[in-house]
Amino acid sequence: MRTPRRFPVRLIRLLLLGALCGCSSPTAPGSDVLSVEVVSPALSLKNLVNVPVYTFIADPNYLALVDWTPCTDPAQCPSIAPGEKRSIPYTAITGYTPTTLEAIVYHWLLVPKSGGGFQPDGIRAIRVTLR
Repeated sequence: MRTPRRFPVRLIRLLLLGALCGCSSPTAPGSDVLSVEVVSPALSLKNLVNVPVYTFIADPNYLALVDWTPCTDPAQCPSIAPGEKRSIPYTAITGYTPTTLEAIVYHWLLVPKSGGGFQPDGIRAIRVTLR
């Protein structure tokens, strides 16, 4: 009976490392509508589209304690204008403390809802490491 061939452990490690490194940018992660750059002690957010982008930024360890929904009123929701770059100090991150190591930048666009009003087109998230 033949013993099945196994991949060498070193090859598996290299493949996993390549997959991890190829999927993110440690300096400027982004999505299809927003880029985020860590410029300690702040996050620099840039709107990449021609409509306002709405955001909510939180310490991931604090999220279980927060009951939030995306803001859906363009007249009341703070937004980042098309092409605008905005600096958000760490102290403005929901749940931030001096020991916070990461933040999640939730962001969305608002689209008209049947019957009136607006709704998010979907919620996107970018996780960043604070320095």
